[in-house]
Amino acid sequence: MPNELCFAIYYKVPDRAFERAAATWVAQECGNRPVLTEVVATEADFKRAWDAVALRARTANARVVLGQVFSHSSKGGDSTGLEFKPGGGDDGTLTQAEIQSLPVLPWAAGGRLILSGCNSGLTGTRGWAPAGAFAKRQGVPTVGMAGYGYFSTDKDKYVEIKPADTTIYLWAYKRGKNDSYVGNLFGSGGRMAGVEFQP
Repeated sequence: MPNELCFAIYYKVPDRAFERAAATWVAQECGNRPVLTEVVATEADFKRAWDAVALRARTANARVVLGQVFSHSSKGGDSTGLEFKPGGGDDGTLTQAEIQSLPVLPWAAGGRLILSGCNSGLTGTRGWAPAGAFAKRQGVPTVGMAGYGYFSTDKDKYVEIKPADTTIYLWAYKRGKNDSYVGNLFGSGGRMAGVEFQP
């Protein structure tokens, strides 16, 4: 019987917010499974990190049970997608075509991918959603965010983080740009449901 593998890929920023959110998720969701954690800055880094997950799974004869990507994401024209710093010969945007060219990971039955990036579950004006593109390419249910992401110390409602907080979450909450109720500048702060795409 193959081993199981859990992975997190997170974007590198000075305050380590993405890293702290990834560490929280790994601790709470991966259990005793082996975990591969990759830090990225550029689009080229992300592609190398994805390749590293594929290699680790292959060499360990493992099936990927759960993966989560903690990154920026954009919603606009055809050239938008997951966002990183430009570098390594790339423009910094992981487009639909590039998502569709990533290696297919050896997913376990019941495996799942989560994208913690702004609007990663929304089609917007681009006509496609990053979560949908990953689901189609990887052949695994993929969940994306239905709004702009915020870091919070509470999983279920928005609570502003501080530099010393180690348990933090990155998700879309009903506040700011995600709450259009007139007269309600900050919103209820509740966690927004993700948008799941099937393969």
